[in-house]
Amino acid sequence: MFNAKRVFALMHEQTIDGMPLNDIVGGGNARDVGEEWAAFLANQGFLRGGARILDIGCGCGRLAAALADSRPDVDYVGIDIVPGLIDFCRKNITESVPSFNFYVVQQESSLYKSFIEDHDIPVFTDDTFKDGYFDLVIATSLFTHTRRDTTQAYFSMANRLLRAGGTMLFSCFAMDEHAQKAIHNRSTHPFQSGKVETASDGLVEDRYNGELSAIGYPAAMLEEMLDAAGFDGIAGFYRGFWRGSAGHSFQDVVQAPKALDVPHDFDGSAYLKRHPDVANGGMAPLFHYKIYGIKERRPLR
Repeated sequence: MFNAKRVFALMHEQTIDGMPLNDIVGGGNARDVGEEWAAFLANQGFLRGGARILDIGCGCGRLAAALADSRPDVDYVGIDIVPGLIDFCRKNITESVPSFNFYVVQQESSLYKSFIEDHDIPVFTDDTFKDGYFDLVIATSLFTHTRRDTTQAYFSMANRLLRAGGTMLFSCFAMDEHAQKAIHNRSTHPFQSGKVETASDGLVEDRYNGELSAIGYPAAMLEEMLDAAGFDGIAGFYRGFWRGSAGHSFQDVVQAPKALDVPHDFDGSAYLKRHPDVANGGMAPLFHYKIYGIKERRPLR
């Protein structure tokens, strides 16, 4: 039986290279972070039974543990570049909840290089899952420290692996007019060091004691990158309280849908005949298919 309380405690107790697992992925209270995101996903309607979720940069499994405790019916996959974190998740989550799986993703990182070591854990590759497999792709506290080319590659991978109409949710420091004003007023954290710089690639950098501590993405750049990856714009934006004001979570959250591909031969009458519940509900067949049918993988006829 899965014991979420014990797993969250282990995230603070177990270490890699002398550092607690939870501190490697940003610190704070592991359970609070995981449950905050799980509640957000539930409130936004992303946790329908059987939903297929890919968590990029899953870390020590804070979100995974919260979901395994509250929604073990979802099909969850977590990937991360630190083998020790993935090993922890496989031993403490997968062994109790087999529908939750974890893989190592191979990528160089100057920030985490001291934690990357040889391993025999399954590796996540382009062939691990077929294109369009996932309903939701999540990336929390990942694009706060990745450069544009790496982030663009993840956007493209997410779009490829999402079904038509699926969604990518990610957190970041989005540099819009509101954020720039907050930085100017020194009311933010991070970006309060007085050493905020704009790099040659357009990213906003915060350097603390000479070390890069955070990366911010101009809002217009995020839209451009998502469009280049094939997403259908930004459908939702939730300000984070890093700006010094009220917010859903610490970082900003961006919701980007993958465009719907409605078959050219879609037949509303055939769809209603195949699904009497839709016909009885009185909803227009094409509207139902776009909003619910694709997500529920309903056949057209």
